[in-house]
Amino acid sequence: MALPQPESDFVSGASEERFQAIADASPDAFITIEITGRVRYWNRSAAKMFGYDRRDMIGANVTKLMPARFKSAHRRGMTHFYETGAGKYMGKTLEVTGRRHDGAEFPMELSLSAWHDRDQVLVTGVVRDISDRKEAHREVSYRSELLDSATDSVFVSDRQGQIIFANRAALEARGYQLEELLGTSVFELTTSPFRSRLRTVMRKLFAGDAPIIFESEHHRRDGSVIPIEVHARAVQLEDEVVYTAVVRDISARRRRERFEAALGVINEALAGAFGVSEAMSTVMEAAADALGAAAGCILERTDDHWRSGCLVGMSHLEVEGLSLSPSEIAAIVETAKSGESTLLSAPREATDDLAAEARVWRSLIVVPIVIHDAVRGIACFAGSREASFGPQEQRFADRLSLTLSLAWENEGLHRAQRDIADTLQDVLLVLPEHLPGIRYSGVHRSATEAAKVGGDFYDLMDLGNGRVGVTIGDIVGKGIEAAAMTSLARSIIRAYAYEHDSPAKVMELANMAMMSSAADVLLTAFYGVLSLRDDRFTYCSAGHPPPLIVNSAGRVVRTNTTSPLIGLSTDLQYKDEWSELALGDKLVLYTDGVIESRNGPEFFGDERLGRLVGDVGDRSPEAITTALLEAVGEFSNGRLIDDIALLCLERLSHPSIADGAENV
Repeated sequence: MALPQPESDFVSGASEERFQAIADASPDAFITIEITGRVRYWNRSAAKMFGYDRRDMIGANVTKLMPARFKSAHRRGMTHFYETGAGKYMGKTLEVTGRRHDGAEFPMELSLSAWHDRDQVLVTGVVRDISDRKEAHREVSYRSELLDSATDSVFVSDRQGQIIFANRAALEARGYQLEELLGTSVFELTTSPFRSRLRTVMRKLFAGDAPIIFESEHHRRDGSVIPIEVHARAVQLEDEVVYTAVVRDISARRRRERFEAALGVINEALAGAFGVSEAMSTVMEAAADALGAAAGCILERTDDHWRSGCLVGMSHLEVEGLSLSPSEIAAIVETAKSGESTLLSAPREATDDLAAEARVWRSLIVVPIVIHDAVRGIACFAGSREASFGPQEQRFADRLSLTLSLAWENEGLHRAQRDIADTLQDVLLVLPEHLPGIRYSGVHRSATEAAKVGGDFYDLMDLGNGRVGVTIGDIVGKGIEAAAMTSLARSIIRAYAYEHDSPAKVMELANMAMMSSAADVLLTAFYGVLSLRDDRFTYCSAGHPPPLIVNSAGRVVRTNTTSPLIGLSTDLQYKDEWSELALGDKLVLYTDGVIESRNGPEFFGDERLGRLVGDVGDRSPEAITTALLEAVGEFSNGRLIDDIALLCLERLSHPSIADGAENV
């Protein structure tokens, strides 16, 4: 037999006692066996680890500590070692399986060494129970697999921000391999505007703060940027505290928010414009910006052809010279036929047009504008080289299609209603050609073209016996309904004016009549009677802005408003008031559109109107109404939020000499 020569022999006596004391103090098991497998030495830790007392194991075969499936291999190995002196596991550390006294198996780490005791070869094994380590490894492996299965990105970094872990989702979303990110600073991954915020978060977390949620941005490997929401916390990991971040890509959320904001701008523009055509520039710019489109245009169908309308990112000359690819033409034709939006996500086909080739669009969205089930217009948006359109963009396009279709259809309805109501409005704003003792002028301006017909009206009446009736009013609302109710109110006041001398009585009866009508309306109205014989002006103001009297000396006097609106209740009380309106005095009546016209947050207001009337009070009625109308238009930059009606009359003479008076 050729056994290895030991480096030192086993010694007895005091040295052996010292060895045994050291071995018993070790947390590892020390087991020495003879070449036959018989146990020669067994320390205290071995007894604790395997559950066998020293008396049970000294002299017993070491295979007692092995699962049955390993015993034959152990015997063959020991026989080979005895016969050849070569053992492939000697001097090495192995991971093997041990068996306890209760039959339980456990993983252990085994280090073997051979040595001589006089003429006998012994083998000592140092055994360490690695059950906890294995469990920890399994836990780490489980957690890693669990994190890799997560759809959100997960990062772990140390206190300095060096990345020590990134899951599969984090790597795939950013285009990196794990070895590229390990050791990289998480600050390098973060875009520069958000790095200061990240430092603050990490400082707070390592100081013991609760988990923090914040928004940031990460770089991809290709240079693009991902908007993210970060759920960050500090975690105790073995002997150190680390920064952990669960990161969610919020690109889709940001796109939704961008689309909602754009639709808000579009709806506001359409609601506040005089017409759809005025708002289309804002609409197209907002839509193109939300989509990230390089260009956009409106195609409007006329009788037998299509014409380009509002353009974004290109001029009319570029549109006329544009060479469309077959697929782009097909997309536009399909939308025109089907009335449904079309998404073209493929790149443009090659053409011979070099200018067109320089403008390569990655995708195209075609949006129909449908009126009464017919496609009357098309909005086209082209994606740039850097951005292409997808399902989210097409959903936005569908909502844009509905918004534009409703706006175009409503404009058509308003136009038709306006044509009908214009006839009514013309009647409501007509004044008699001549009245004795006064000259007068009336003007009216609408807030918008789309709502030209409103609820403002005025009237002058020759009541006989040297009396003139004057009326101005404003019904809440616009369009055909307002025009119809305005006509009704004007006719009611006129009818009762010929029957009753008291303006308050006329207002009371008008209120009863309006309340008994089917419509639920509110009306502010002013009705007064001027007696040309005694200069007495008797009036009743039912919630209407108070008219102004400018006397011949230029002094402005405000009339009283002491009676309630018409249409609130059937049991309202109305009161007569009176003022003097002498020769040369002027009466200025107006609706609330004058004083409520705006310049930003500032109103035109009563005081401004009073000063202006005083400034122009020496002019003719026509000049006064013209000056007032121009002043309001200039103040509001031509954008009136309500209709305006102005009526000015000037006292000329007594009835005995009034028949020849000229009216303006």
